[in-house]
Amino acid sequence: MAGIRQGEYATSTRRVKDLRKRKDELYLRGMPAGEVVQLVRDFSATGAYEHLRGQDNVFLVAPSTTGRNKLPYYFAKQLQQEYGGDVATGWAVPIVRTKAAMKGGMEKMQNPARFAPLDASLARIPRHANLVLVDDVVTTGETTDALRELLEMRGIHVDNVVSLGQSELRKVSIRDIDRIDQKLGEPSVREEIEGVLQGRLKHKANYIERSIHEPCNGTGFFLFRDEHRRLERLGTIQPGADRSLRRSDGSHLELQSPRLREARDPGGREREAGDRAGYATREGSGPRGFLEASRSLEQLRAEVTRAGVDLAAAEKRAHALLDVRGMETGDATRTETEIGRYLQGVSSLTSEDIAHNSVIRIARNESTKSLGREPFAGASLIKELEALRAEVAKGGDLQLASGRALTALKAESFSRVDRLRTAHEIGTFLRGESDAVPAKKIVMSGQARALSAKQESIANGTAAHRAVRHR
Repeated sequence: MAGIRQGEYATSTRRVKDLRKRKDELYLRGMPAGEVVQLVRDFSATGAYEHLRGQDNVFLVAPSTTGRNKLPYYFAKQLQQEYGGDVATGWAVPIVRTKAAMKGGMEKMQNPARFAPLDASLARIPRHANLVLVDDVVTTGETTDALRELLEMRGIHVDNVVSLGQSELRKVSIRDIDRIDQKLGEPSVREEIEGVLQGRLKHKANYIERSIHEPCNGTGFFLFRDEHRRLERLGTIQPGADRSLRRSDGSHLELQSPRLREARDPGGREREAGDRAGYATREGSGPRGFLEASRSLEQLRAEVTRAGVDLAAAEKRAHALLDVRGMETGDATRTETEIGRYLQGVSSLTSEDIAHNSVIRIARNESTKSLGREPFAGASLIKELEALRAEVAKGGDLQLASGRALTALKAESFSRVDRLRTAHEIGTFLRGESDAVPAKKIVMSGQARALSAKQESIANGTAAHRAVRHR
């Protein structure tokens, strides 16, 4: 592989699907270090990053949204060994924990990647060095753009983005903007489309264009306006420039760091819904009660900080606010712990994180109760899996049986990793291997994964539709 370089981007391959497949297989096995290093070697193109040779490099490792992706780190270590320099990790933490690969074009605008800076680590990064942002896979550039914007707001300019795989290196063109403008069918939003997409990777426009269809045209209209408004507040809307390289005024720091904003405005009196980086700028743009619960938690913490309310009393109010009683015992305990740490100011979670978690946990409990009222649904699936295994044992087609099992479990709705995990469990079960997961556990895991996918969709995917109704 010769590698590809265009503008600030350099990558080894555009065979992103092959890379992701290998990555997902390693993910299921816990990302063993030796195999991760081998994957990096297999996909790294000799000479793809020669522009880094002889430079005073500092390789900034992109934070993992799951906390388990080791590929960027080992890739950075290989680059360090080949071209010299230092490797910097732990300089930012994800606020939005949904993997970018799991989101569609519109959802990437509605619920974009957000990161909080870790100032102690950032302070050790030399500003004069050749700063290189390192990620494993780049598709729409959502994660790398968010990280670069965050660094810009700290006065740290990054001119190089390197990856093992990148599906597209070209930038958005006028023709791309024209097509999206025509599909939305609203001329008045043209300026917002240009402001949001200018300087972005072409693949981002492609994702968005594929996401626009008749029922969601209104949604796209409002999302572009909200994202444009957010970027204006960040100081990154400048006609004719490359948005990914723009420098921002430090006064906009709070738009990426909710904790910084809390420190500057402890009472939350100056805050508006539009000040939340990564969220639509209008009221009611999140799931019902989501933003209200988040703000109420912030107000409670401010009261505790000012000693205006007792901690125990604040915790009790927060438990009622988030309906802890409506959760399963384990989830309720976790939520109470999160609330306690947040109110004391020692939590890495934001109020939005805690409110989001509560939505998922309450829904999970409701679903569990529903499943309890329909005990035979799971039993019928268990019988179906056992019948399929009997067919395979008699010489039936394993691949066909696996497909039928995945369809019965509705695995098409799962996340990519959950689909792979389920397929692996089904395969070992149907082959009758000694370490196979029992049919009952496969069914229960499948129900949990379907619920997780559904609730993630509810939490992240309904905001704009509600906003349209409010309008």
